[in-house]
Amino acid sequence: MRGLLPELCTVCKLELQPTEQSICHVCVASLARCSQLDVAPLMKLAGTLPSRKHPSIFDACLAFAEPTKTLCYSFKYGQNSRLARQLGKRIMAPKIAASLAPRLASTQEVVLCPMPIHFKRRWSRGYNQSAQLARGCASGLRALGIPACTMNLLEKSLYRKSQVHLDGFARWSNAQGTFRAKKNRPPKEAILVLVDDTVATGATMLYAAEALLQAHPQMELHLVALAVDL
Repeated sequence: MRGLLPELCTVCKLELQPTEQSICHVCVASLARCSQLDVAPLMKLAGTLPSRKHPSIFDACLAFAEPTKTLCYSFKYGQNSRLARQLGKRIMAPKIAASLAPRLASTQEVVLCPMPIHFKRRWSRGYNQSAQLARGCASGLRALGIPACTMNLLEKSLYRKSQVHLDGFARWSNAQGTFRAKKNRPPKEAILVLVDDTVATGATMLYAAEALLQAHPQMELHLVALAVDL
């Protein structure tokens, strides 16, 4: 329900229509999408993951340029969880649906696993931004007729400093050994999709993916970030 004041688009600051939330349809359409060249380094990393079925996909939706950069900061640090859900629904869901279409059975479920954050960081932010993206993405996939849900399959066992200002080498060493799988198990025939907000070197998502595959070696796993900053 809207308040007494009109809600404005996060990007263009124009009044939103009743069917819009946080960001208008025009601004969603204008966000710079990733090209195959943008995600080529990520796909090379995906090739290092063990695969029992199909090779893993490591993909991203948007280029980390304005206004995407401001949007990511808004939902990550600005307490705008609803924006994260909207971007998950309107940006990530169509991307994932298109990527999985050639191999997804009509009744096969997609399980979206958000990248975990340490409880100290969750306490300071109030929520896990990747979990909000995954929630929105699951809603968008269901609207497209694809069975989807979210499951917290990973936990971050070690608290490490933020990687925002680290160089590439430091990011790889900073993320190593920080993830472990939880005891809950996804449906056996589901496709797992690891969801994160932004990816730079790919180190954090790759270590998380390795922890998931150690716990669920027979499952198909894909990695998808909202934005890539390579």
